[in-house]
Amino acid sequence: RKKMNRQLKANIITNLIFYKRNKLVIVCAVIVLSMLGLTLLPMLAYAALGDKFQAVLMVFTQFNWYITILTVGVGILSLNYHIKNRCLKMVITKPCPLETWLLSNYISGFIIGAAMFLLNYLLAVALCLLFKIPIQPGMFFVTLYNIAVVMIAFSWLMFLTSIFHPAIAVVTALLLGSNTFYTLYLWMKTDVAKAASPAGKAFYLLLEKIFYVVYMALPEFSPFNKDVAGIKHNFYARLADFKYIVYALGYTAVVSAFFFLLALYFLRRKRHI
Repeated sequence: RKKMNRQLKANIITNLIFYKRNKLVIVCAVIVLSMLGLTLLPMLAYAALGDKFQAVLMVFTQFNWYITILTVGVGILSLNYHIKNRCLKMVITKPCPLETWLLSNYISGFIIGAAMFLLNYLLAVALCLLFKIPIQPGMFFVTLYNIAVVMIAFSWLMFLTSIFHPAIAVVTALLLGSNTFYTLYLWMKTDVAKAASPAGKAFYLLLEKIFYVVYMALPEFSPFNKDVAGIKHNFYARLADFKYIVYALGYTAVVSAFFFLLALYFLRRKRHI
């Protein structure tokens, strides 16, 4: 166990150095920072009009969205770099199992995401102090929630990248969103009621069941969203609401573990590993 811990720690440090030195990661970070800079312009306009709370809310929400993209992006780039350059054999030697190396990628991505979400929270607190707005506990709640659920998208894209090219993986993730199949499920449910013939009704009923099963099988990137949506918009959170953080962590742990095992399976099947 001590040997595995040393290997895991060494791989995590190596990944963090890789993120720091990789030019593509740096370019992506610069693009994201530029987009964040553009977000500040509407914030200044809101602040000038006197709606300072909306300005802080907008910046905090936009930054969280960009941080999620950047966190998932560094994981995809790291995995694809080693697959594309066929250097996993150099990374994974007998003393370092594949699962240890892959787990280090997950942990490294979590560290990057959590650090950026916490920095965004501190920025929001600083803006509240600057504009003399009461610091709302909901900001801390949303930060913890984002830290809890960011690994859902991360593990889903890491799994897809273990099979497809990153571009195809991203398109697949967008097309196979749970909301897409839920919408199709509702459409088929409506068509069942409108079907004139028994054959048509049976056909739409079959599609309804298929879309519902696919919807249930796909990961939900915002678990318990109905319960936390209000907190995201007004930053008002009670102590009892923090139970959804625990629920989200549990859901994320199960989903991440499932896609970790799938990614591990497909990486083992690649001939150049």
